[in-house]
Amino acid sequence: TFEVGGTRNGRIVLAQHQDPDTGAGYTLKKYKSTKSVDTDTGWRHESISLIPINPEYQEIVVPAKEAEEFRIIAFLVEVLRDGRLQYH
Repeated sequence: TFEVGGTRNGRIVLAQHQDPDTGAGYTLKKYKSTKSVDTDTGWRHESISLIPINPEYQEIVVPAKEAEEFRIIAFLVEVLRDGRLQYH
């Protein structure tokens, strides 16, 4: 498993999570989370939201207890001139 360090907040991500709008196991959304200090691990998620780019779709709110049950597969790096998306 490859993990990318640093913050995910505000980044467009490809997440492995059940999308309620499409039923798909993956979704492309903007990542937003809040964290709090945890004396054992340093920090923990309080909330994670996957915010749709297209307003016709729903925001996905991941409860803190389920935070470890989904994965970020890729980050959107850039949109190429021909309109294709490039992931990392």
